[in-house]
Amino acid sequence: MLLALLAPACSHTEPFGTYPSEVGLPPWSPNRMTYSGGDDVLMGHSFNGDEVFYTYNEDSKLPPAPPQGDRCLGSLPAVGGSRQLSLCGSPLGDADSAKVFHAGTRLADGSLVIAYSTRRLPSVTVPLNGALYIQRPGDYRWTTLIEYPYAVTSVIPSRILSAGPDKVITIGAGGTELITISTDNSVTRKPVGVLSGVDAGGGYGLRHADGMIRRVNLESGAESDLLVLPAEGLWSESSVLGISAGGGVVAVLQWLPGTGARVVAVRDAAQPSVVFTNTAGAASISVSPDGGSMVLQVDGDLYRYPIP
Repeated sequence: MLLALLAPACSHTEPFGTYPSEVGLPPWSPNRMTYSGGDDVLMGHSFNGDEVFYTYNEDSKLPPAPPQGDRCLGSLPAVGGSRQLSLCGSPLGDADSAKVFHAGTRLADGSLVIAYSTRRLPSVTVPLNGALYIQRPGDYRWTTLIEYPYAVTSVIPSRILSAGPDKVITIGAGGTELITISTDNSVTRKPVGVLSGVDAGGGYGLRHADGMIRRVNLESGAESDLLVLPAEGLWSESSVLGISAGGGVVAVLQWLPGTGARVVAVRDAAQPSVVFTNTAGAASISVSPDGGSMVLQVDGDLYRYPIP
């Protein structure tokens, strides 16, 4: 889950300056969360914040076994520990098909929402079918929420983020949508444009534009300024790869030309104070809802960092 800080807006003309170097900040002691042989892809925290979702290669399909294109969905306790959810080779698919769990998260009531497709072997690039499914607590069945067109990979979500107790954001090459799920499993779909993160608690999206991180009301589309990005030095040449926030912490994943990926987190967007920096080359980030920690995807594994 990616939560945004609801704080007074910053001015476009008053950037808080350049981010400091890591010198002088407390040493970080990350907790490595995964040790998979393949690439683990971070999805984010669950709505209540006690789980971290990710996708991974099925263990039996790692080298030297021939890859079959299967991807699994897993979750870990947010504080670290053994995998507590593992969805692989679901009976939703046929025996001669690759089973791909693209993304997933958990709603406030414990319901599991996933994006899943099957692909006929030996080709693993063209889906046979794909859909968004839900599994309610105490029910073993998977109920179809949305079916995606046959053989159109791009519309199947590559990421699902909690956006409220009964809402998710689906992100894929086909676009970004706010999905509201009723208790009878009917859905309302609303395109919401390009987002870099989501505030699940407040129902806001996060995006960057004109040197600002902006808060987007997912229902009305109204936007307001949240945090000014520094406009000096290398940062003026950087691009934002992702945004995550929670518990008064706003984190930005940016790409620096000639340097690589860097994560910077600040506390209190109105009067920003840097509390975390990392240059390990993260590919994705997720701040815990309480702002006490952050999960980074680095070199195919997940790491949990405390935030002071």
